[in-house]
Amino acid sequence: MSNAPHFDIDVAAFWTDPYPDLARMRREAPIAFVPQLGSTIFTRRDDIFSQEKRINVFSSHQPAGLMNTLMGHNMMHKDGDVALPGIFARLGSLRLDTAEPVRIGGWAFRGLLNLSVKWDVL
Repeated sequence: MSNAPHFDIDVAAFWTDPYPDLARMRREAPIAFVPQLGSTIFTRRDDIFSQEKRINVFSSHQPAGLMNTLMGHNMMHKDGDVALPGIFARLGSLRLDTAEPVRIGGWAFRGLLNLSVKWDVL
């Protein structure tokens, strides 16, 4: 359970147009627990940017979420695990190209700069 201030919403109104509630949250409680959603909501960019990296506290794992229901789990952003084994398992003829070195770096986002892959000929 979140210790952020609680912010109640009308779910039907929020679903139709979330922006009035989000604007009010931004003014009154930029980080708020919304009991109707069972989630802590961040409404300011800097808060989102600093906190989204804390996946041990704020996970994007939502097995019953709309995105998972429609498209399956997002393999490019998988909390607590490396997405690559899942990608390679789904795409059986995809392999890492070991001739090309993997580079890691970045300024705002630290991660892979390149990852060369190749398809096996079937």
